Formats: sequence, structure tokens, C-alpha cells
Amino acid sequence: APNLPTTAGVLSPNGIGAFVAKVNAGGAGLGYLTYLASGRIGNSPFLTPETTVYAIAVDASGNAYLAGQTIDPNFPATPGSFQPTSLPNTFNGFLAKLKPDGSAMVWATYFEAAQSIAVDGAGNVWAVGQAASTTFPNSNGWTAGPEFLAEVSAAGSKLTYSALYPGGTVAQSVALDPSGLVHVAGV
Repeated sequence: APNLPTTAGVLSPNGIGAFVAKVNAGGAGLGYLTYLASGRIGNSPFLTPETTVYAIAVDASGNAYLAGQTIDPNFPATPGSFQPTSLPNTFNGFLAKLKPDGSAMVWATYFEAAQSIAVDGAGNVWAVGQAASTTFPNSNGWTAGPEFLAEVSAAGSKLTYSALYPGGTVAQSVALDPSGLVHVAGV
């Protein structure tokens, strides 16, 4: 919908498709609602969703961590992030950290399209999904395959863990337990 009730001072008050909303305690109102994309592909006069959010996690400070896919040429990837530029003319996955008030990205990076994310106590983001790229780094040497488990640093600036797995093993869900162990699920 192009007419959601966005709130003042948010990242993107106009758009269509992917949005993030924070509901106040008790469910009585919105803390914020922001779009993530403009909603226009190129110079098209049609409003077409070009950004999709697949997963969201929130830390104790209220930062929202997002994973999804975009072809928005104005997606707010941040300088100094792991991959600040997109591949042209294709859907790009992304990971992002949105400020607690929804006003801006703390960081946002292009990445593989993650199906599920979790945030550890240090603010590192763990992501699982199916790698679209044949060059996804397998630096932790588990195996080869189309599904990935990855960790991006708390600053969003580097890949700190990456491994590929056979199909059907890890791409559906990721969670962290209180001791810091990573748990994954596949089909």
C-alpha cells in the first residue's frame, strides 16, 4: 500500500512495499512506521514494490535488524558497510540495522537474501538463507552447497563467519541460545 500512516522523522515517509513499524507498549499506537523503499522501478510511473523484508530481529536497545531483497537504486546502503554497492539490474539481498526511532539506518549492506536472522549479545548478526551467488565465501570450510550460515560484525562492516551447507539443512531459521550457541533449521 502506498498510503500507510508513516510517522514524522522516519527514514522514508513515502513509498510502497517493505515497511517497518514499531508498536507502542500495550498496542495503543505507533512508535514509528517507515517505508524502506521509494516504490518506483527506474522511471516507471507505476508504484511497484521493489524491496521485500524477509526477517526482523530487535536488540535490547530497540534497534531493528532487517534482512530482505531489493532492486531499489536508492536503497540506503551505508558507506563502510560490508558491501555498500549493489549489483546492477538484479535483486540484491540486504542486511540492515535501523535506529530505535526509525529515523535512519545505523548501517545497511548488500548481502545474500537471508531467510532468517538473529542478533547475539555483542550485536553481531547471524543470517541463514540460500546463496544466489556462486562466489559466496565458504571461509569456515564446513562443506559446499547452496545454503549459507553467516555472521556479520556488529558494525555491519565485515563478514566474520561464513559457511555453505547442502540443500535443506540450514536455510529456514536461525536462533541463539543464552550461552551463545547458534541453532539452525532446514526443511
